[in-house]
Order: sequence, then structure tokens, then C-alpha cells
Amino acid sequence: MGSIQTETIIDQPNSKAAGLKLYALQGSYGDFRDDLARDGYAVIKGAIPKDRADGYASAMYSYLEDFGLGFDRNDLSTATEEHLPIINEKGMCMNYGLAHENFMWDIRTEAGVREVFEKVYGTEDLLVSFDAANFTFPNRTDIPLNKPWPHQDQDPEKPGFRCLQGLVNLLSNGPNDGGLIVCKGGHLLSEEFHDAFRGKETRIYQW
Repeated sequence: MGSIQTETIIDQPNSKAAGLKLYALQGSYGDFRDDLARDGYAVIKGAIPKDRADGYASAMYSYLEDFGLGFDRNDLSTATEEHLPIINEKGMCMNYGLAHENFMWDIRTEAGVREVFEKVYGTEDLLVSFDAANFTFPNRTDIPLNKPWPHQDQDPEKPGFRCLQGLVNLLSNGPNDGGLIVCKGGHLLSEEFHDAFRGKETRIYQW
């Protein structure tokens, strides 16, 4: 299971970073912000110590087992719709008040996670928009195929950089594992991307 927690931090109008456009960041910071400004994303290794990350992953397994539907972390044959709460083909679970479970808040408030957003926005006064937790089990055949989902997590009606989304991988994964795909430099085309899809019937391109 690739246990992933996502969060979106929205800048405060009164913060020093209000109105900040990611692609307009100037100078060299000597840290992850250089990658963020250049590529539109950055990888923060070791944001959460491994022992605590393992503990959060165990709590997420327990969360699934506690539904009493028959899921057993030690038997992946039980990773089916019959034995799990509602989890879509992308592994996202967005129901049951999951975003407010203790382990979710503990992950969000980990110093190594929180401080990333504080550096980007230049303030400790942050707003958090809860997204989902991701439970990704390999080789599932009981749900629809997970198709690519190209989108930008920015408001299409308000140009510029407003939201920074973070994803925390709790368990080890590598190049042969599925997961998040990012488009290097995509932040430079954000407004063009939204304009190209504006008025389309589907809204899957946004958020």
C-alpha cells in the first residue's frame, strides 16, 4: 500500500507572499525552493522520520481494518471493494471524515511538512484545505482501470500561483511503483492550460 496524504495550503491575503507567482520567484534560495521555482515541484526527502512514517502507515492500515469489513493488512487478497470502505480507482478515500483522523492531523503538523509551506509563503499563518488519503494496493482487478488525470491544482478563474499542494509518501516506493506523476515546467503553462479547457463539459482538468 502506498500511503499518501495530501494537503493544499492557501496563502493568506495579509502574508508577505500574497499574490506570489511561483514562476516569478527570483534569486537563489539554496534549498527546495529553487527546484520549486524552476520545475513547478520539489521533492523533500526525510520530511518525516521513518519510525513515525511507519507508525502513520500502520494507523492507516488499522483505519481500514476497523471498518470490520474483513480487510487484513497481512492478506492482500482482502484488498477488494467487498472488504474496504469506498476508495476510488485512483486510491483516493475522501469520505467518512477521514481528513480529520488523528493520524491525518499528525502528518500535517509534522515539522518537516509544515515548515516547507512556511518557507514558501513566508508566514506561519497558514490555511489548510483537506483533500484525501490515498490507499494504493497493487494489481487490483475489482475496480476500474486507473487512467491518467492531467490537471492543475490552481483556481482556473484566478490566474497565478495561489495553492501549493503537498503529498506525503509514508512507505517506500520506487520507479516501478505507481503513484503521482508531475509535469516538469507545467506551472509555466497553467493559465494556457486552463484557457484551453475552459467551457468544456468535463471539469476533470481542474483541481
